[in-house]
Amino acid sequence: MQRKTIDVNEIRAMVNDANCTGTGGPETRLAHNSLLEAILHRTGNYNGYGYLPKQHVPHGCLPGIIPDYDNPENHQFPDETRRQYY
Repeated sequence: MQRKTIDVNEIRAMVNDANCTGTGGPETRLAHNSLLEAILHRTGNYNGYGYLPKQHVPHGCLPGIIPDYDNPENHQFPDETRRQYY
Protein backbone atom coordinates (compact mmCIF):
# COMPACT_ATOMS: atom_id res chain seq x y z
CA MET A 1 0.00 0.00 0.00
CA GLN A 2 1.34 3.41 -0.96
CA ARG A 3 1.80 5.89 1.84
CA LYS A 4 -0.30 9.08 1.54
CA THR A 5 0.35 12.36 3.32
CA ILE A 6 -1.49 15.62 3.79
CA ASP A 7 -0.02 19.02 4.55
CA VAL A 8 -0.61 20.23 8.13
CA ASN A 9 -1.62 23.65 6.79
CA GLU A 10 -4.38 22.00 4.78
CA ILE A 11 -5.74 20.32 7.90
CA ARG A 12 -5.56 23.65 9.76
CA ALA A 13 -7.47 25.36 6.92
CA MET A 14 -10.15 22.65 6.98
CA VAL A 15 -10.71 23.01 10.75
CA ASN A 16 -10.65 26.82 10.58
CA ASP A 17 -13.27 26.73 7.82
CA ALA A 18 -15.46 24.32 9.80
CA ASN A 19 -15.16 26.51 12.92
CA CYS A 20 -16.09 29.60 10.93
CA THR A 21 -18.90 28.27 8.72
CA GLY A 22 -20.22 25.19 10.51
CA THR A 23 -23.62 25.23 12.14
CA GLY A 24 -23.21 21.95 14.04
CA GLY A 25 -22.83 21.71 17.78
CA PRO A 26 -19.80 22.68 19.84
CA GLU A 27 -19.06 18.99 20.56
CA THR A 28 -18.06 18.47 16.92
CA ARG A 29 -15.87 21.59 16.88
CA LEU A 30 -14.27 20.54 20.17
CA ALA A 31 -13.32 17.18 18.64
CA HIS A 32 -11.90 18.85 15.52
CA ASN A 33 -10.00 21.42 17.62
CA SER A 34 -8.53 18.76 19.92
CA LEU A 35 -7.32 16.63 17.02
CA LEU A 36 -5.87 19.66 15.22
CA GLU A 37 -4.07 20.85 18.35
CA ALA A 38 -2.51 17.40 18.83
CA ILE A 39 -1.33 17.39 15.20
CA LEU A 40 0.04 20.94 15.43
CA HIS A 41 1.90 20.23 18.68
CA ARG A 42 3.37 16.93 17.44
CA THR A 43 4.63 18.52 14.23
CA GLY A 44 5.93 21.69 15.89
CA ASN A 45 3.43 23.89 14.05
CA TYR A 46 1.32 25.18 16.95
CA ASN A 47 1.10 28.99 16.87
CA GLY A 48 -1.96 29.57 19.03
CA TYR A 49 -5.50 30.61 18.14
CA GLY A 50 -7.96 33.45 18.43
CA TYR A 51 -11.68 33.40 19.08
CA LEU A 52 -14.02 34.22 16.21
CA PRO A 53 -16.20 37.34 16.66
CA LYS A 54 -19.86 37.55 15.64
CA GLN A 55 -19.12 38.78 12.10
CA HIS A 56 -17.11 35.60 11.37
CA VAL A 57 -19.72 32.98 12.33
CA PRO A 58 -23.04 32.08 10.67
CA HIS A 59 -26.00 34.34 11.46
CA GLY A 60 -27.75 33.19 14.61
CA CYS A 61 -24.77 31.18 15.93
CA LEU A 62 -22.85 32.06 19.05
CA PRO A 63 -19.45 33.68 18.46
CA GLY A 64 -16.23 32.70 20.17
CA ILE A 65 -15.83 36.15 21.69
CA ILE A 66 -17.84 39.27 22.38
CA PRO A 67 -15.09 41.82 22.97
CA ASP A 68 -15.32 44.73 25.37
CA TYR A 69 -12.74 47.09 23.93
CA ASP A 70 -13.08 49.51 26.83
CA ASN A 71 -12.36 46.82 29.41
CA PRO A 72 -10.71 43.64 28.05
CA GLU A 73 -11.27 41.91 31.38
CA ASN A 74 -14.99 41.93 30.51
CA HIS A 75 -14.68 40.00 27.22
CA GLN A 76 -17.36 37.32 26.97
CA PHE A 77 -16.72 33.87 25.45
CA PRO A 78 -20.13 32.37 24.54
CA ASP A 79 -18.69 29.49 22.45
CA GLU A 80 -15.00 28.83 23.02
CA THR A 81 -14.97 26.23 20.23
CA ARG A 82 -15.35 29.01 17.64
CA ARG A 83 -11.62 29.43 17.02
CA GLN A 84 -9.21 30.40 14.27
CA TYR A 85 -5.87 28.58 14.50
CA TYR A 86 -2.72 30.38 13.36
